[in-house]
Amino acid sequence: MTALQAEIRLNSLKSVVFRLESSINKPVGDENVLLAPLCDGIEAIFRFGLKSSVFGLKKWDYWCWLEALIDYLPNDRQKLAYIHTVTFVKSCKKINSYQGYGRQFIRLALMKGLLPYTVQSLANSAILKYWYSDSAVVRDKVMREMLLEILKEVNEHVFTLDLKNCSFLDETWLIPVLRHVDIVPCKQLGLIVRTVNGRVMVAHVRKNSAAEDAGIAYGDTLDELVGIALHKTTASKVVDLLKRNTGRPVSCTFVKGKLSTGQLFPPSAERMTVITADPYTEEDNDFGKAPQQLAGFEETPVHASDTIAKYTATYYGKLAVGEDGGVAVIEDSILDILKQNNKPKPVFLNLTETNIVVTDQATSKVLGIHSFTETSSCGRRADRKEMIAFVSGETTCTMAKNFYCYVFEMTTERIAKVVLYSIADGFLRTVWFV
Repeated sequence: MTALQAEIRLNSLKSVVFRLESSINKPVGDENVLLAPLCDGIEAIFRFGLKSSVFGLKKWDYWCWLEALIDYLPNDRQKLAYIHTVTFVKSCKKINSYQGYGRQFIRLALMKGLLPYTVQSLANSAILKYWYSDSAVVRDKVMREMLLEILKEVNEHVFTLDLKNCSFLDETWLIPVLRHVDIVPCKQLGLIVRTVNGRVMVAHVRKNSAAEDAGIAYGDTLDELVGIALHKTTASKVVDLLKRNTGRPVSCTFVKGKLSTGQLFPPSAERMTVITADPYTEEDNDFGKAPQQLAGFEETPVHASDTIAKYTATYYGKLAVGEDGGVAVIEDSILDILKQNNKPKPVFLNLTETNIVVTDQATSKVLGIHSFTETSSCGRRADRKEMIAFVSGETTCTMAKNFYCYVFEMTTERIAKVVLYSIADGFLRTVWFV
């Protein structure tokens, strides 16, 4: 069965290469519809028969042996090109996974014609048996020769790929449309963003704004700002970057929400469902706005180092929720605490750069300090939107074994929403349940 599976993968790759022959006189670019199937086919063979771990201690991907192979290369003229390729891939700050690194390697190796050399070097090395089982294409001499012939045919093509367009390789082989603009100095960009699953998404663009003139649209993803990659960056960091560059041209790289074919870019479309469920409206901007909605505006972000945001609230109590600090516990916890009929306590919620500080309104006594590194989630009930809660552990949330849900009532539903956005903006493990 495994031999048949290996043969299927080889034939699938060969079929893509055969279809690619029709465009042999044209360079293969990111817009070529056969590029993703080609790369996916190569990746499938690299993964087939790959040992995922040793004694269950570590999960590997093919990038791991690509990196390790440097120490086993012969001293030939292609060794330097291979080392340069691996070094370049490792320097890509927009990539955050073995999968992303492996995919960037394949793309650069296509441009340099290094794939046959890579497979042959692996076959000649002492690490082949260490990384692959007997069923792997690269372990079988006959199938490996077939693979090498296919990859040599691939080398007959010229590949012109944008290696800077790598931010989404962690998630997909589809290459989105990437745009770079230099926005002239202006007081406001007119750009509202929200962070969703590690990406800075454009939730709204004001008409006749600098952002609109630059071609930025609803559903786009901010990729770089003033040369700094924004993957896994909080939206308040975006605000801070813009503030520090006030009065200067702003260089911005962004990923369009649609592919060159006009279809929605799937990773962006998935994230936009979160924003669509809780859209930004112009009337939301008449008071204390949430910082992750306001990149490019003059408001000071809640978690700026020189400010403390202070909100009036009523504290209803806390509830032990065990080892689960996720957002799923919030709705029931709010209801359970309200059923306890605890005496409400007027408090202030002070949101600093690093903590949530709860103080008694009457005595100014500090009732609790909760670090954002200890805070795992926040949210509210759909039927009581002025009631909010956040969940914190006894230590950093990745290590905590005991979590507690703290419940408050804000003065209005809209202020509750602002506070939740502000809390969520303080930790990277944001769950948008608002």
